[in-house]
Amino acid sequence: MALGAVLDSYHGNINNFDLSNPIPQQKAQTGLYLYQAANKGAGIVVLAGAKPNEVDAVIAGDFIQINGSRKAYRILADANANSSGHVEVKLTQALIQNYLAPSVVKYGANVVFQVCMEDRDSADITAKDSKFISHDVELIEQI
Repeated sequence: MALGAVLDSYHGNINNFDLSNPIPQQKAQTGLYLYQAANKGAGIVVLAGAKPNEVDAVIAGDFIQINGSRKAYRILADANANSSGHVEVKLTQALIQNYLAPSVVKYGANVVFQVCMEDRDSADITAKDSKFISHDVELIEQI
């Protein structure tokens, strides 16, 4: 006869804290700002402040963060700057709110995530096998 149990419990309070972008940036970029206002639900933003005609002014996989929100957005595709230094940036996720121009835009390593850590213990125990215990720490981006 087999006997089994699964235990799952949370310990302590959920803690919010800042986490510098842990994903290596593909390009370093500073001085960017939102060229035109962007509306909630948009998948593209237009940035200014890049070098005129800069090739790959933004790189797919890098993150941007628009002043006025703690939300980080990932860049979907590489994009070049035009002769005025404007870049049309496609995002992997639609904007979660409206943003006003000329909001400052952080890029790559300058992006800071607000995350929440939850502490969970779990165990899977059977009479037949030895017990298995794991300890999970999950980082969840706050929006």
